[in-house]
Amino acid sequence: MLHGCSYIEVNNKPLHTAIVNGASVDYIATLKMRIAYTATIGYQYTERPFTELSAILCHDYAFNPFRYKTPEEGATYNAEAFPEPYGGIRGKNNVTGKCTWICLDIDDTNISDIEYHEILAKTNHHIARTSNPSNQYKYRVILPLSRAIEVDNEHWKFFISSIATALHCKIDRLPKSQLLIGYEGRTVYSVTNGIDIDPTPHINIAKMKVIELNEKKRNVTPDQASKELAQPFSTFEFAFTAEVGNRWATSHAAIHKAKELGASDAYIEELMYKINNFLDNPKPRETVRATLITAI
Repeated sequence: MLHGCSYIEVNNKPLHTAIVNGASVDYIATLKMRIAYTATIGYQYTERPFTELSAILCHDYAFNPFRYKTPEEGATYNAEAFPEPYGGIRGKNNVTGKCTWICLDIDDTNISDIEYHEILAKTNHHIARTSNPSNQYKYRVILPLSRAIEVDNEHWKFFISSIATALHCKIDRLPKSQLLIGYEGRTVYSVTNGIDIDPTPHINIAKMKVIELNEKKRNVTPDQASKELAQPFSTFEFAFTAEVGNRWATSHAAIHKAKELGASDAYIEELMYKINNFLDNPKPRETVRATLITAI
């Protein structure tokens, strides 16, 4: 089976220099957001054997397991920021088609990349470190599925979380359209003669989780939800007061909670801008739009 991949070359050199020189966490986060902003349009889509997917982890690429719509296919995008769009355009509403592999983002573990490679000895995978080549506890894992699947946005995070739980790892629950980055020169640890992940049980678990979530939503009265949304600082205090290095994760958690309360996309977008403006060293508005807003 061939595996589809959207990809685009990115410039990671400033980020690499900053990490080598011991730059602040905040500055490094700013550089990552700049990369995300530049990696919005121009994606190519290709289909390759699983053995060849290792290349996206050891070169300067932004990538995703889904295909992004092009302007000709009705892709949505910020026309002011990108007046001459071309190729695939990254965004929540532009993800289309099926996927045949997933990528787990691991950055909260005491298991090294090499140790996890050994743990997955019977499972096909590619593993490589992320932005800091010296940090053996932050890495990405590409896993092939035994069949192509379609999973909507609502079920996606539960789906990948179920796979992560089965593989005994803690991950960031990233959206389908999430920007993933590979880095030049990384060592990739691979198994390509093992077994693929059967997606069926994890799809079923995701369906049950969504049912549970909807039941939880029904237990919150519209009046209660309105009151919580009317007091954003209190309801989302964890995001407004997030420490440096944890702002990305808490902002995503705020998006998730706002959706649980039935907030509109417009409300959530404005909430992201409010949170960003409240923090020390806020990011440019266009950077927030190109990163967090695409996750709504």
